[in-house]
Amino acid sequence: MLGCTELGGRYRLREKLGQGSLGFLYSGDDAEREERVALKALRARWAAPSARAALEARCAQWNAAAEAASGGLLPIRELCVAGEHCVLVSPIFDGEDLYSRIQRAKEGRRKGNSARSVPLPDEHGNDEAARPFGSTSEGDDAQRIANVVRFFARAARALGELHARGFVHGNLKPANLLVDAHGSPWLVDPALAGHAAAVRAGEVPGAIDAFAPEQLDPERGSVDARSDVFALAACLYEALVLELPFPGPLRHQTAEQIAKESPTRLERVLPAIPRALSELVLRALEKDPRRRPADGARFAEELERIAGDLARGAADRDIEGSAKEAPLRTTSRLALPLLACLILVPSTLPVAVLRSLVQERFQVSVFATGGFMALQMIGAFLAAPLAGALSDRLGKRKVFVVVALLLNALLLLAMTQVASFPALLGVRFLDGVTHITALSLLMALAADGAAPAQRGRTMGLVGAGLTLGVTLGASFGGVIGRLDPLRPLQVGAAISLVAALACGLLLREVPIRGAKAGLKSALAALARERALAAPLAFAFVDRFTVGFFTSVFPLWLRSIYQIPVERIGMLLGAFLVPFALLSYPFGKLSERRSRVALTCWGSAIYGLGTMSLGFWSPDVLVLPMVFLGIASAVMFVPSLILATDLAGPASKGAAMGAFNAAGSLGFICGPLVGTGVVLCAGENDLGFGLAFATAGLSELVCVALTLPTLRRLVRSGRTT
Repeated sequence: MLGCTELGGRYRLREKLGQGSLGFLYSGDDAEREERVALKALRARWAAPSARAALEARCAQWNAAAEAASGGLLPIRELCVAGEHCVLVSPIFDGEDLYSRIQRAKEGRRKGNSARSVPLPDEHGNDEAARPFGSTSEGDDAQRIANVVRFFARAARALGELHARGFVHGNLKPANLLVDAHGSPWLVDPALAGHAAAVRAGEVPGAIDAFAPEQLDPERGSVDARSDVFALAACLYEALVLELPFPGPLRHQTAEQIAKESPTRLERVLPAIPRALSELVLRALEKDPRRRPADGARFAEELERIAGDLARGAADRDIEGSAKEAPLRTTSRLALPLLACLILVPSTLPVAVLRSLVQERFQVSVFATGGFMALQMIGAFLAAPLAGALSDRLGKRKVFVVVALLLNALLLLAMTQVASFPALLGVRFLDGVTHITALSLLMALAADGAAPAQRGRTMGLVGAGLTLGVTLGASFGGVIGRLDPLRPLQVGAAISLVAALACGLLLREVPIRGAKAGLKSALAALARERALAAPLAFAFVDRFTVGFFTSVFPLWLRSIYQIPVERIGMLLGAFLVPFALLSYPFGKLSERRSRVALTCWGSAIYGLGTMSLGFWSPDVLVLPMVFLGIASAVMFVPSLILATDLAGPASKGAAMGAFNAAGSLGFICGPLVGTGVVLCAGENDLGFGLAFATAGLSELVCVALTLPTLRRLVRSGRTT
């Protein structure tokens, strides 16, 4: 205890309020500000002079996060020295801690109160805890659950601000979660004395109910943001059902349960708990940190989505234990591949008739005809991140998708009417803008609405739809345009109109959680997220190699082996069909297996297979094409999910736009580099072999360059 009544001539102690594992808590007065303060005197073992610099640095980190969070983290105003103690000065808190509320609710249960979750104030400040004893009813369960989820979503958001600065709280428990009059959380008492990795069970006295397995056993790994997620989930579990997830009761029993046992599912204790909430809490309490949400921000994102469902009265409840999903969500997910396919088909229909549609119609060179394709990709490259960031800013995506598809239909019809080649190129550029806007925002909507535990299968369905659209467009474009090269554009316009109508009817707008920054700020934030460079690199290289398949591959078969166009189409189909069919299974696999491993191994195998193409006889070429299609499915969806993993909750549109922009740039560069290699080395087996080697080598180089970054992201828990 402190042996004085004043600190620094400014703070006067009033009374001792309590004590905890880190020290003693006093109330006091700040003579300079003329207000009440709280004074926490750290125990001597935590405040040795050698630790003073580290302590000051931790306090500065905490205060920076508190300022950024604008609530949720009680600031530390000053660090004073009193004898052998360091004293932390904070504002006095007008409220109580969650532990006290939980204990009071448990006592009420023992006396016959029907409340099953801890009562917390709602968004209007109405506090059920202030009602007379026995006035609650079973019908209040849904409201209590909603209040608890909203409280913990805000707590996780504040925790995310700490984690963004590399700060691990390390000491989360109900006693360190304060509740104000409006039901908002305030986090206090972080493990200030040194790095949180030192906060092990044997070094911190007191309860270990909310300790993560790695805090109990150093061999399980280091203490990081995911340890805080575990601790917050343990607090959430107790707040929801007034029972500990690992009840012990003795300390060694609790430790063994944390290390080896899974808690009882929440809906079995309280049937009103939504199944989605129960699954999220169980995932956050996983023994393996890699299976938990990566940090407070990711945990907050998922809790906010559930809180929104509860507020709308549309949570996915399963009162009788059924495993059936909500029909609306299932219908929406199954619609995704159809919508993705409809968006892609109009863009690929004209590819098979480019010569008659562009070169012969306007009497231009082969190079100029290639410019027609490049202009669409340039428009896509420029528009994709802007469209995504704008939709993030406005919090709307569906309306942009529908409007973009309507404009795309008009532009496709306009290309049938233009009288000059420059006008055609201008319309084609705008076609790229509208097409990529619809595609990117559809992908962002899919990522918004997918539960993180099911994001792999959701994006797998989208990937399957995209590939199927490319397959159908490339296959039927030549048939449709055999007599009239303008017909694919007309059919494409009709399909775009159908796609707009289908999107209007089937797409569900998902509220975008988190702060909505301005367009410039959103793009700047995207640029600062350097980890996104890894999935963007894969997007670029993958489309770069696709550019080889659309240019060098047909040229090789026609020039060297005189293979007819129909058979070339069949060989491309042998590549695209397994790609489309296997995107969903491998997307689902990425939910249980490492996304980084699937991306890197798939890319490496795909690269080696591409390098070998020049050595295969045309008679058996279908075999490596099927193999390459399978390898593409292995790595495409996991690399796409990497981008959604790394994007913040309010910037998924910009991330999907950037992913597609990188892909568009790769598609521009692929044909240029491929044909350039052939021109330099010669239009022969050697030249084409070198071109395929260049394409395959680009995949291997991409894996080698991004692997260190990806491994760091896995270790930090930001992806798997």
